[in-house]
Amino acid sequence: MLSKVAERLYWAARYLERVENTARLLNAYDQLLYDLPREVNIGWYNLIDLNGSGDLFSSRYKVRNEHNVVKFILADDTNPSSMLSALGMVRENVRTTRDALPEDSWEMINEFYLFAKASIEEGIKRSKRHEFLTEIIANCQQVNGMLACTMRKDAGWMFIKLGQNLERADMTSRILDSGAAALVEANGEATINLQQIVWGHVLRSDNAYTAYRRAVKAAVSGPEVANFLLK
Repeated sequence: MLSKVAERLYWAARYLERVENTARLLNAYDQLLYDLPREVNIGWYNLIDLNGSGDLFSSRYKVRNEHNVVKFILADDTNPSSMLSALGMVRENVRTTRDALPEDSWEMINEFYLFAKASIEEGIKRSKRHEFLTEIIANCQQVNGMLACTMRKDAGWMFIKLGQNLERADMTSRILDSGAAALVEANGEATINLQQIVWGHVLRSDNAYTAYRRAVKAAVSGPEVANFLLK
């Protein structure tokens, strides 16, 4: 296998994982803010800090509100880690390595990218954000399922799994960090215990809630959730 092919497969998988986990992170945070009591004031800017993008965000936006944060994370073409930028990189890497991938992969990725680009405003607006992000996650899982079922488990597959798992480790730590940051910012302001609400959403963002309850068989708590997702 040529090194440039291996590199493109690695980055295609890594960017695809970033697309899915960005959608999961944003969806979980969105749902979390809906479930919190009114007296708890948690801002959207936490997500910018978690991604280490504060300087870039500040150069583009003056106001740290929900619309600007969501637009920056989902659609800003100056943000190389935005969901749409990452999906564009998936498309480009797959386009240039079509001979090393199953025949359907290019068509599937291309249609996925065109859908996301045409519908991105639905993700930025609050009213249809959940439906849009759910569709993004489903498309990522469809692509990964197709590759897992139809691709030879050769060197190309190894580079795909390497990129996917490395990005997943990074994004899992960021999702955990989002829960911790929310609790720190709440700072005991609520009249209820926020632990189960926050950590329950962290688990659901990774589709891990049922697996956690079956494996841990204990109440949802920060240390147990972190131990489960990390190990």
